Amino acid sequence: MAKRKRPPKVTSRRGRPPKTERDGPTPELMAKRLALVGPGGDPALAGYPLGVLLARGLIDRDQHDAGVYYAYLAGRILGKIHPGPVGNGYYNPHGDDAAQEIIEPLWRDACKSLMGVSRRAKDAVDNVAVYQRLPAFLWCDYRPVDTQLIEGLSRLAKWWTRGRLKVA
Repeated sequence: MAKRKRPPKVTSRRGRPPKTERDGPTPELMAKRLALVGPGGDPALAGYPLGVLLARGLIDRDQHDAGVYYAYLAGRILGKIHPGPVGNGYYNPHGDDAAQEIIEPLWRDACKSLMGVSRRAKDAVDNVAVYQRLPAFLWCDYRPVDTQLIEGLSRLAKWWTRGRLKVA
């Protein structure tokens, strides 16, 4: 009697099944993104709070870009800010001294500019841009827009634009 052959397993060399092609986002995720950005907003901006504020028209492009740049500076100075993959995206703040000497005065100047508005404005911008927390007024219809956040982002945009004009 002949032995029956088993069909070959579809696995890789390490015994794991091969990765399938990535599907797009689920319908539930797309619905959540559309709810975050509002009608007519770009769902690609729903991944982070500054993008949500930009998509809803609460801030303009300069305020968004200044907030993203401020978050970059804070990440380089403070190290890892929010959870991510282990080992990837981690910056050692004491690793590159030449870059640190350039970035630290910029970050301190941005903080000084924000403190010129108020401590509350700096905390609001830190929560949204650096720590990526959605402001509560996006979820509650009865809460007004946080004016300190908007004023802080406006001051940050003026600081950022002034810095770009100096370099150019």
